[in-house]
Amino acid sequence: NNSAVLQDDDKLFFAIVANTAYEFTIDLWWKSTAAADMKVAITVPSGAVLMCHTIAGYDESSTVIYRASWTSGGVIGGSGVNGRLDCSDSPSDQVMTTVRGIVLNGANAGNVQLQWAQYVATAVDTKVLAYSHIIYRKLV
Repeated sequence: NNSAVLQDDDKLFFAIVANTAYEFTIDLWWKSTAAADMKVAITVPSGAVLMCHTIAGYDESSTVIYRASWTSGGVIGGSGVNGRLDCSDSPSDQVMTTVRGIVLNGANAGNVQLQWAQYVATAVDTKVLAYSHIIYRKLV
């Protein structure tokens, strides 16, 4: 509420070991208002490379509302608009955002961590909802 500063999500992360590669999918079910919307980022251990990312968002009726891709770290967003994930014009909208990627880890173990915040600091709640999850696997 009323913050555009990215924060680590308490539950949406996974540990990786040194010198390994992983692929992951994050299904993020969230709710906000059109004034606040949302932004997300993924952090990885020092020396790791985050690549091959895609993102797509779907509203309650399974309509695609944005698609985007990126090839480096930093803020991830839909529609190619400054990292903004758009929840449409209705404050009751719930959005499923899917983020996919590959992490090529170097010598440092650590976490692949989802961060999120309001895109525009607004005095309303932006919520990551139940059933949001990460699926990941080690690549060999």
